[in-house]
Amino acid sequence: MEAKNLPITPLSANEIADPYAYFHSIRYFDPRGEAGRGKVLFTAKKCTNCHDLTPVGDSGKPGPPLSEWPALSNQIRWMENLWNHSGGILAALEKSGKKWPILSPQEMTDLLVYIRSLPQHRKEKPALVLEDPEIGEQVFTARSCGVCHTVGAKEAGKIDLLASAKSSYTFTELSVRMWNHLPRMRKQAAWVGIQFPAFSENEMSQLLAYLFAKRYFEEQGKPVRGKSVFTAKKCVTCHDQPSSGALDLRRNSGQYSSHSMAAAVWRHGPKMQAEIEKREEAWPVLIGEQIADLVAYLNSR
Repeated sequence: MEAKNLPITPLSANEIADPYAYFHSIRYFDPRGEAGRGKVLFTAKKCTNCHDLTPVGDSGKPGPPLSEWPALSNQIRWMENLWNHSGGILAALEKSGKKWPILSPQEMTDLLVYIRSLPQHRKEKPALVLEDPEIGEQVFTARSCGVCHTVGAKEAGKIDLLASAKSSYTFTELSVRMWNHLPRMRKQAAWVGIQFPAFSENEMSQLLAYLFAKRYFEEQGKPVRGKSVFTAKKCVTCHDQPSSGALDLRRNSGQYSSHSMAAAVWRHGPKMQAEIEKREEAWPVLIGEQIADLVAYLNSR
């Protein structure tokens, strides 16, 4: 960028988060899908037992044809539809004596690519809108998610969603986890005596915004390993020495994320680079796991 005389415009953590959401919407983080594999899967997973590609008179199939599936360009609305219609899907499968089809992230991606490749959906543009995370927290409570789950807290008999997120998840991977566990979740809801929740428009988006803000979609790091990275990569040389003039990273403890880290490095990178070159040292190279560990360590200080 220096060679091309391109200015480095400061970006805030929110401005970094917006491209992240855009990358999620175009499935940048997903495995590459193939429509051909998706077409084979559509038959192999018995989707054809309930769905036609286009309306075919009175076919007797309980599910709508693919041409009428809404919001295929919006990953969140896709997840919302899967969730809300899971009761009908499960009832149809049980009636026909068939098991709930289990999918892998690659298979879900291939199915989505196949369905979106059909003439009726080709012109749809990717769309992804994350709503207000504070409202999402209210949805988490109102839809009884807290009966079985917590977000970042240990509670007997409940699954901590952050603790279960050992690695980063894309929206497609989350939709696969939801799909594969839907029969079990419906049975669990009946067992604890609550009505299985249905999401109205925007509620799924609000809920995912809440999980996004809580860093559910980030790889969960280890503070102990992060401390070693902080020392080994010589971050300690400047950031734990007040005389260096570098930012004291303990100032915002508990609030670091991949977005804030990316924004900070983008803003201060040129100054950091100049200081490192001045000391005749090499620019420290990091991998995703080390960034996750650093974030965990900085948030623990």
